[in-house]
Amino acid sequence: MVRDTFTVFAGLLIGALLLGIVWAGSRPLPPAPVDIRSQGWTPSELERWQRATQGSRLMPLDWFMALEQPGSAEPFSDEAYLTSFGYLPATEGAANRLPIGFAVDQQADDTLGYSKLRWYEQQRGDAAPLSEPWIGLNCSACHTGSITYEGTTLQIQGGSTLADFQSFIEAVDAALRETRSDRLKFDRFATAVLQDKDSGENRALLIIALDDLIAWQDQTAAMNRTDLRYGPGRLDAFGHIYNKVILFAGRNATDGHPSDAPVSYPFLWGVHRHQRLQTNGVAENTRVQLANGRFLDYGALGRNTGQVIGVFGDLVVDRPSNVAETLAGYPSSVQTETLEWFEAQIARLESPKWPESFPGIDPDLVREGRALFGAHCVDCHRTPAFQKRGETVETLHAFKDTSPENLTDIWMACNAFTRSTLSGAFEGTPEGWFRGDPIPGEAKVATLLKTAVTGTLIGRKGPIVRTGAATFLGAPFEPVVVADDDAMIEMQRTVEAPRNQKDVNREICLSADHPMLAYKARPLDGIWATPPYLHNGSVPSLYDLLLPASDRPDRFWVGHSDFDPENVGYTRELGVARRAMEFNVRDEDGNVIPGNSNEGHEYGADQFSERDRRALVEYMKTL
Repeated sequence: MVRDTFTVFAGLLIGALLLGIVWAGSRPLPPAPVDIRSQGWTPSELERWQRATQGSRLMPLDWFMALEQPGSAEPFSDEAYLTSFGYLPATEGAANRLPIGFAVDQQADDTLGYSKLRWYEQQRGDAAPLSEPWIGLNCSACHTGSITYEGTTLQIQGGSTLADFQSFIEAVDAALRETRSDRLKFDRFATAVLQDKDSGENRALLIIALDDLIAWQDQTAAMNRTDLRYGPGRLDAFGHIYNKVILFAGRNATDGHPSDAPVSYPFLWGVHRHQRLQTNGVAENTRVQLANGRFLDYGALGRNTGQVIGVFGDLVVDRPSNVAETLAGYPSSVQTETLEWFEAQIARLESPKWPESFPGIDPDLVREGRALFGAHCVDCHRTPAFQKRGETVETLHAFKDTSPENLTDIWMACNAFTRSTLSGAFEGTPEGWFRGDPIPGEAKVATLLKTAVTGTLIGRKGPIVRTGAATFLGAPFEPVVVADDDAMIEMQRTVEAPRNQKDVNREICLSADHPMLAYKARPLDGIWATPPYLHNGSVPSLYDLLLPASDRPDRFWVGHSDFDPENVGYTRELGVARRAMEFNVRDEDGNVIPGNSNEGHEYGADQFSERDRRALVEYMKTL
């Protein structure tokens, strides 16, 4: 199990940390800033949140700036074009005009894998000042929300992006392929990238490097391929992470699984108070207490390392053959220092408050709504007013124990639980890295992810020790990581396949007793600022969520930020948006689309009166 794996890792880490305390010495920590803004963050903290690198490497920065839009000679990096995918424009006055969350990564790349590209003679990569910078995404690209009311747009730090990641990546891949196939495009691209290094020899090297990146992107796209359109504001993050792990194992694109279970990006404020994280509660907060009352939170490193692996992180997986290689871990691009800083920042992030510029809140309805919430909702959603000492702030709800009318779309958790693959380069490595059974030739992808994360953290032990020393001296920080179990593979062998593998998996997931097969109910602080609702973004407003499932809208527009303060959600009609999509719960034949279901979470909604619903919505505006 993950806790056992990281207990071993934490023991090694703490030993190194205590030695590192001597190295860290008495260097003073910077004073806490007092210029508080934007949900508790200072301007400088906000800038670092929006630009710091987590080790995400999509393509070399010079390539990105030279790349042209598909079917056009206009720059791909044009701010208006990138924001048309729903990414938010750079903060006013920022020197970097790329959207929020587009971060530059520059590090030694001579031990890396797909991103160790060379496109001119005598190119260096053995040290950060000499290596080429790459562009990627960081947490803020996916966790910065936007709400517009009467022409004024509010930015929600730690909220849910409206970006259409699926369409963005398809455009990136199309632009790369056109650059390679169109002679005039390639000529302009090569001239801009090589500049004073432009020569026949270097153009030949550039073609080889471009082909390598296109091949990597094509493999990734083939693995993730699905007919389901995510639309703005959703991503099958687990699907993408799992497929990247399979790729890093050295498997082929045909070994991947469709990324067909998108979920909304979760909001981040308050997560440091959760014991279980992720939509299905698969991640666990895990802390090591230090002598001065501070905590070193290594759980968060696992969760966030997995996220980087899925979002353009580079990882080299080789089976350790001796003690030295085991202690060395996996080479990777993951920037653990940034990940730890991000978690410390999120712990200080305040939930957004209902703006004064919005219509006022009715105090009588709030009082009624609070009483209704205490009677009907608080057993699952422990908002601050109802939290009790010693209780977790979140609750978990296993599929097998949930009644049909309350069971929401299962596929995010079910896919994460059921998917297995040939182990490739992971085969033979102990599941717990230092101990545990060797990974067999075929294993659950969750097992490979756990091993990938552990090996990556071992490979980044130096930076972790340095940051851990600062934590010991007083820097704040948070926690989390992935769980797994081998019972699933045995269960698959015992279930008689009814029609297809999806049906097999559904039967397994609705009957198995496993912590991965659940959904988490969290406190609803700031819930008004996080539409659409349900974990898969299938319900447009809080009011609609309080209706019986049969009365909820089957179609509504997503991708615009126009806010409806009465029903609390984005307006169902198409607002102002460069790129939008009509969300459909059902297909043309009237069947619910797997991944898009808006069913479940009724909990007696048919018994609410119209005033009850309005009172509950009014109360949730105050959270």
